[in-house]
Amino acid sequence: MARKGRIGGVNKSEAIRALLSDKPDIGATEAMRLLGDKGIEVKPSLFYGIKSDIASKGGQKKTVARSEVAASGASKPVQSPAAVVAKAPEANGQFGLADIQAVIQAAKKAGGVNRLIEILESLKGL
Repeated sequence: MARKGRIGGVNKSEAIRALLSDKPDIGATEAMRLLGDKGIEVKPSLFYGIKSDIASKGGQKKTVARSEVAASGASKPVQSPAAVVAKAPEANGQFGLADIQAVIQAAKKAGGVNRLIEILESLKGL
């Protein structure tokens, strides 16, 4: 079983987090000195591990924000239905959702599915 990081009731990780919240740009040697003055012995690997955990949690917020923007579709350029239909099928040989939506739009523009089929059959010979 792993040892707890407590010396005299002090949680080393919590002490590092408190120090980083006061001085976010502090280095490991300076942090070890300041915490050592308080009687808390800290290794550089623990300091950098806690610092990286704090940084990665901040990065997750940015990722969530980016994924929300991507889900809204605000950053995607709008393509005309003809441009989407002209694209080749997906790599697995099947058409994607965008292709199906483009065909639906083309059918609406042509005046219905039957009219679209007539237009496509007339293009067969080309």
